[in-house]
Amino acid sequence: KCDNCGGTTAFASPIFVDGDNTVPSSVSTYCIDGTSGNACTLTFGRFCVLARTSNVRYSDGYVGIYVDSGDGYVLVSDPSRKYAKNEVVVDRCYTNLLSVKVANTNNNAWIGDIQVSKDYGATYSAMKCDNCGGTTSSASPIFVD
Repeated sequence: KCDNCGGTTAFASPIFVDGDNTVPSSVSTYCIDGTSGNACTLTFGRFCVLARTSNVRYSDGYVGIYVDSGDGYVLVSDPSRKYAKNEVVVDRCYTNLLSVKVANTNNNAWIGDIQVSKDYGATYSAMKCDNCGGTTSSASPIFVD
């Protein structure tokens, strides 16, 4: 995976690498402008977290997502940003994954799916929420307000 590459996907296979800002339209992942010192970071974490805003009415909103990969919780989303419908909020991999927390301090709720992969992002399944309200513990979908 590539955490800071451009394009429509974070998977680095295949990846387009170029020294200027020219990207073919057929490319889904790219690392460009190396002449300015830009470099893309490829990660090989086994555990991946994917959070995406739902595509239903009123799903767009604000969410803070915190990941504990062994060094305590680290904020990995922008809680002051309103995420649009079907927008990827987090797509990152880690060598270790202990837990994920979500919170919303804005009065505009967020609805989305939070999923985890244990096989380098090849497959994903819904995360479970230990202390959420509702009739299920699945975080897919989850309402955060």
